[in-house]
Amino acid sequence: MRDDDEEALKRLSRIWGHLKRDEDGWSVTYDKCYCPVAKGLAGQDFPASFCDCSRGWILELVESVLKRPIDVEILGTVQRGAEACRFRLRL
Repeated sequence: MRDDDEEALKRLSRIWGHLKRDEDGWSVTYDKCYCPVAKGLAGQDFPASFCDCSRGWILELVESVLKRPIDVEILGTVQRGAEACRFRLRL
């Protein structure tokens, strides 16, 4: 990772508390599902692919800050049975 990427992500994490630095790099964690579609489908089968939307929002935000392509990996989501929605940034 470039030094300017690290600094940009540090600045972003100060205003976006879901973005954190840990021993494996940068990740985004939501303590609950914020998806409005999931709320509308409460009690119904929820397609796991809908969680790719959150992945896409994170990807768009971070790429616009870093001004270069990255990858975002879904580590787990509430809708897929995890305790939280967690995404790993692959820089």
